[in-house]
Amino acid sequence: MEPSAGPPADPRVAWWRKKLALASGGMTLAEIVEQLDGMDSDATIYAARPWSADARAIVIREPEDGSRPVEAADLDYFLEVNVALEAANVSNAGTRFERVLHYAENDAFLFDE
Repeated sequence: MEPSAGPPADPRVAWWRKKLALASGGMTLAEIVEQLDGMDSDATIYAARPWSADARAIVIREPEDGSRPVEAADLDYFLEVNVALEAANVSNAGTRFERVLHYAENDAFLFDE
């Protein structure tokens, strides 16, 4: 008899695992940029400085009052997810990460010259 692969994965479990990883700072800025398409477009990215591919980062919704989330107390505002997505997809200059980082640092899109 062939061993069973087990029950199908529950998408709710995967969603909660991802949410917990993000809230605990278990991702790097590069990992977040690579996964932007699956992120909540109303959330905000906070990252440790200096901003780099391996900087610790989280994605979380800001509180209704606009204050910094408690989970991001030791991190700096980076970009809203919807803005990061636009910066990532606006051109083919550099890498996806370079386009997003350029926008965060310069408030301008990165284009080929």
